Amino acid sequence: MAKSVDNSTNMTKADVSQEKMRMTFRDYFMYAVSGKTSDPSQAGQCSIQCFSLPTFCCASISSLDASTGLTSYDNLCMNKQVVNSQSSIQLGSVNYSLKCSDDTQSVSGAYLIKSTFLVIVSAIGLIASI
Repeated sequence: MAKSVDNSTNMTKADVSQEKMRMTFRDYFMYAVSGKTSDPSQAGQCSIQCFSLPTFCCASISSLDASTGLTSYDNLCMNKQVVNSQSSIQLGSVNYSLKCSDDTQSVSGAYLIKSTFLVIVSAIGLIASI
């Protein structure tokens, strides 16, 4: 079976559907999400800062579109009370399941490297100024 591909973005219909599921969720829960969420290259990753916010958690989100059978997974830094009170929700034909995760493996590796580098550079600058 041939996949339908949008040549302008090289995205299959499944990719487009999964991105629509993510955007629907983010639009609905915008008030409870911390951090930048519009960059598709960051999908599925919580920043390290999420773990330092006492009222937030890295929420693991799974989405199942009942009409197409497509599944999508994402991680967002979200308000703990919202996640705990909305462990599952249906928006249109899509069922979303939410769960707080304290797993720092959900943090972007690139973000960790950048943060570590900045700390080292700051420490070197501090030592050099002494």
